[in-house]
Amino acid sequence: AGRGGGHAQPGASSWHRQHRTQPPILPAIPLGSLRGGALHAAIPAPVAEAFRSTGVQKILELSCIALLGASVRDKLDPGAMTKMLLQTLVPAAIMSSLASLQLSLELGTVALAGLLLLALQILAGTIAANVIIKVPPELGVAQGGPTGAKRRQGIRRTAAVQLGTMAPATSVFSFTREFAGPLFVGFAALADMPSKAYMLIFLPAVAKLRGDEVGRREAADLASGVKEEESVVQGTTRRAVALAKSMRDPFNAAIVIGLLLAARQTPTSNLGFFGKAVAQLAGAQTPILFLIIGLKFKLTGAAPALCASLLLMRHGIVAFGTAAFLKLCLPILTSPSSTASAIAARSSARLAAVLSSQAAASIVAFGQLSKTQDASPKLGYNLDLAFQIVSLSFPLTIVLNTATALGGDAYVNGLPLVGLGLCALSQVVYRVNKGQIDEL
Repeated sequence: AGRGGGHAQPGASSWHRQHRTQPPILPAIPLGSLRGGALHAAIPAPVAEAFRSTGVQKILELSCIALLGASVRDKLDPGAMTKMLLQTLVPAAIMSSLASLQLSLELGTVALAGLLLLALQILAGTIAANVIIKVPPELGVAQGGPTGAKRRQGIRRTAAVQLGTMAPATSVFSFTREFAGPLFVGFAALADMPSKAYMLIFLPAVAKLRGDEVGRREAADLASGVKEEESVVQGTTRRAVALAKSMRDPFNAAIVIGLLLAARQTPTSNLGFFGKAVAQLAGAQTPILFLIIGLKFKLTGAAPALCASLLLMRHGIVAFGTAAFLKLCLPILTSPSSTASAIAARSSARLAAVLSSQAAASIVAFGQLSKTQDASPKLGYNLDLAFQIVSLSFPLTIVLNTATALGGDAYVNGLPLVGLGLCALSQVVYRVNKGQIDEL
């Protein structure tokens, strides 16, 4: 139409008369509808409605970004981009989200919920490792002595430790932000604090405790030698330096600053140009994350079948535990009001809890495990397997969280069935690839 009204341009009608017998390129979906407008009547109404939904449109949008990442896989460094995401964009999102929270006893209950989730993840990892990776008594004889059994025990302990870790910052927070709301990113960050403390502080000790007996003795002898040579002052100084170093980590600093701003009731939007800079960085988190997904998504590795079976079992067990949490615990943490806003908040809280429970295994935990194994090589951990678990867990989490975002309340309410399906699929993958898995 021209600027003066609704008159068609002169050549338009004659062009249409000339070409009216030619079929359109997309007869079922007009080009103008690709953003979610009215679809052609030939498409069933449920399909059209699903296509127009916010969730599907968002997934399609993010899929385009991931495809772009896949197309430039040989031109960009995914490791450098992941480091940029973790060191700049994720901390900005955490800071802005935490700063908007109202500090109260409720935040303590969120951290307690995170502790329960951590315990559930550790339990699920241990069960999955013991169910999938079997060490029969005759294995040592069948493979020429105790070496075969030790190798299988090393694979099992590696899987148990690595599967018991979470990385919601890189695999969940973007979904939480887009589908549950920015406020719940702050809650998710608080719920992740027990897991982060476990990985940064306690995981090395856990890895030593669960390691091979020979490696445990070696690590104990090394630690006792250090204590004999170190004075009390030196030990206190070393711990103070370690604490100061941890606060230089952008993620930890963002949590502390966000909590301080929340204590002063000062959201980042009140911080002028600095707050605007934080908002810009936080807003870039989602597109950069899905660009990295496109760069990294590969189903390769020495034992993909084993890792897939382990991860499916772990997610299935966690789904059962999360369903119990939603039924027994979450009602205590949310408002019982029947107003529309309270009902929407409860629905978002349930969705955010499910998204967090489906977090990928942590690359930070892999780093801790690697350092511990390097310091005591006889602990018997299989670092190649640990890295394969991390690599495969990320795309699996993306698939599960995409299904959660699309399914909404139906997925959340059907979580026990989801858990049952994942456990069954884990067994199918294991049995189909049993020969290959048993040779590891």
